[in-house]
Amino acid sequence: MVGDRRLKAGHLTTLPVPLGDTVRVEAGPVTLELRFLRCIDEQHAWTELVRTVQDDPPDLGLVNLVQSRRRTPHHSDAAWVSQPKIPWARGHKYDAWPQTIGTGSSATVRKASCESDGRVVAIKYVAIGAPSKDQDGLGEKNTMIDLNHPNITQLLDWAVCRGEPDTLLLVQEYAHFGSLAAFASGKSFSEVFCRTVMTQVLKGTRYLHQHNIIHRDINPANILVFSVEPGFLCKLTDFGQSREMTLDRLPSDIQGTPAYMAMEVALGQESDQKADIYACGKVAFRLLTGYEGFASETTLASLPDVLQEWDPHRLLHLYTELSAAGLRLICKMLDNQPGARPAAARCLEDEWFTVPQKEHTGDHRDMPTSTIETRPLIKAILVIQIHVLDATEE
Repeated sequence: MVGDRRLKAGHLTTLPVPLGDTVRVEAGPVTLELRFLRCIDEQHAWTELVRTVQDDPPDLGLVNLVQSRRRTPHHSDAAWVSQPKIPWARGHKYDAWPQTIGTGSSATVRKASCESDGRVVAIKYVAIGAPSKDQDGLGEKNTMIDLNHPNITQLLDWAVCRGEPDTLLLVQEYAHFGSLAAFASGKSFSEVFCRTVMTQVLKGTRYLHQHNIIHRDINPANILVFSVEPGFLCKLTDFGQSREMTLDRLPSDIQGTPAYMAMEVALGQESDQKADIYACGKVAFRLLTGYEGFASETTLASLPDVLQEWDPHRLLHLYTELSAAGLRLICKMLDNQPGARPAAARCLEDEWFTVPQKEHTGDHRDMPTSTIETRPLIKAILVIQIHVLDATEE
């Protein structure tokens, strides 16, 4: 709305807007507030949008709001405000907070509170676009609605708002400690802590597989931390890429986070629950070593070649104090051959989880320790030793 004039989402406009003014645009269940810092011709609007998507500058100019919502749902100039008449499935009402706590390629997550009991929740806004004939666009809701497990993030409520764009809103449990990716940033962990986390991640994964669901994007960013002390609690989340698995229908599209992607997925081959096992093994590798195993600039095209040469056994043996049982299981989970990876249930039956392990003594860490602090120290000691030897020889 500019003054007393309202703009409709999905249409370009040449309505003159004073620079610096805010334009309010109703888009389905939300209102976008766009601040125009400079004006451009309608002829160049699409070019400007493409540049905005690529470079994410602070000035939007004139944009196609439907494309902008779907391509840049978390743009810095867009403020999301819940509308009062959202048709929530379970009759509750929620007040969305201003802070954005998560963003993705087609979704934005905001912290909110339930009006009836004050409970803090997270609302995920998903742009679902126009439904196809064989898909209603509500796959994530349909996957989560019947899930009930201590290590699966619970769906509390949902709503579908038809408009421009169509939007799915998912009300979920709020994780006060954020994602495991944020919790573990810049740190490596002890075998004890890694085993605690992996027990819960594998239990959640086992539950999904028992219900013929493949998560397809297990990684630290999709594992939420709900408690740290007195007991650590984490849960799987983000089922936007999940698929139901049947004997005659296995996904073959390339989906997931490249650093946690199994060989068969990277090659575009049919994949089943064993792709989730690989991702779980990679989560364990990340917790123990403090990094994801190969260069962050690795492209999807080069990933199969990188995975073929990658040797997790050597890296785990070199950079961690992992027990023989832990080393053996994690390397099985990270095997490039899907058939060699154990199922989630078999992993949890492994001696690494069931038999008390003899932990290494010395610099063994039960709490997070920064790899940035420890590894340069080792390097400094080596340098000092070399310099001492040089001085002795002289």
